[in-house]
Amino acid sequence: MKTPFTEAEITRRKPVWIGLSDVFLDTDVSLFDARLSKTLKESGFDADEVEKILREEVGPVFFTNLTVVAGEWAGWPDEWIVSEVTKYLSKTEVLRIAQKLRSKPVVDQLVKSDWLRVKTLTWGAT
Repeated sequence: MKTPFTEAEITRRKPVWIGLSDVFLDTDVSLFDARLSKTLKESGFDADEVEKILREEVGPVFFTNLTVVAGEWAGWPDEWIVSEVTKYLSKTEVLRIAQKLRSKPVVDQLVKSDWLRVKTLTWGAT
């Protein structure tokens, strides 16, 4: 699949995609904060880049889990997460933008709550 990223960039992003997908689970995601924080710190991305990955790569794929009555709560297989994100990134720019716009209200709410908590834990108050 053709994505906007090189194989090396995808390899670097995979653990971030997998970690950030947890914030879209239908459960108390604060239980994953320490693990997620460690993953994000080890990725070498800064807070702004991770938030961009959350908003533009992971959020548009997983936001619907928080819009259904009984969403996934136990987590998804890692390879499935990577497959879904790369499938999304392989879409045309118009389709990606449309999906990102659909996800925006849910992702914005996550940024105000769960992301700010994880960001502070990972990089401190900024």
